[in-house]
Amino acid sequence: MYSADRLNDIYDKTDGRCHICREKLSWSNYGEPGNSGAWEVDHSNPRVNCGTDRLTNLYAACIPCNRSKGSKSTRSQRA
Repeated sequence: MYSADRLNDIYDKTDGRCHICREKLSWSNYGEPGNSGAWEVDHSNPRVNCGTDRLTNLYAACIPCNRSKGSKSTRSQRA
């Protein structure tokens, strides 16, 4: 879904860390549940809540954080 360049931009925004819990992510484990440092692209404002696919709304998040966040905004998840 995302090009390698786009994934790199998203990953680099948070210096390779989950933007929710700040754990270190592994670039090579994108979309690999169960692997150390596995991550996904998180929509800070979820698409279900009219969030966009613009880079300003996309962040790297570890899979557990991203999946537990569900359709909540990042702001409400951190609160």
